[in-house]
Amino acid sequence: MSSVQQYPSIQLPLRLWIATTGVMALVQAGQCFLGDSTFLGQRIYSLQPELVTPLSARLFGMWILLAGGLRLGCAYNISNSHLYNATMYSYGLAFFHFTTELAFYRTADVNFGTVAPIFVSGGSLLWMLIALRSFGKAQSKQK
Repeated sequence: MSSVQQYPSIQLPLRLWIATTGVMALVQAGQCFLGDSTFLGQRIYSLQPELVTPLSARLFGMWILLAGGLRLGCAYNISNSHLYNATMYSYGLAFFHFTTELAFYRTADVNFGTVAPIFVSGGSLLWMLIALRSFGKAQSKQK
């Protein structure tokens, strides 16, 4: 992935998007730590809001805080393959979590609080996979 730096037209929009999702994650983490835990029950886990406790809100906040920091690190240093792969994994985890809460566990209803994270995480993961493939092709053309 060292050739990513030589392709700013590929790199810049993705970096900005990853940074945006990182900042959004940090804001949501702040809500989990500083706000009332009922917002998770109202916005995300609306079919079983009684399962959302202050402890589960803080745990969710810690997960989001970790993901946000990871994403900001990747946006800053996108050529670091370990950060890039870990960030893709964080999007995959988010996609898996929200999809299973919606379809399997049925704690979430189809609303903005669940559909938006599914689209953001799934779209981000797909974009990063496509970019990774593009970066690999760019590297092989240089050789």
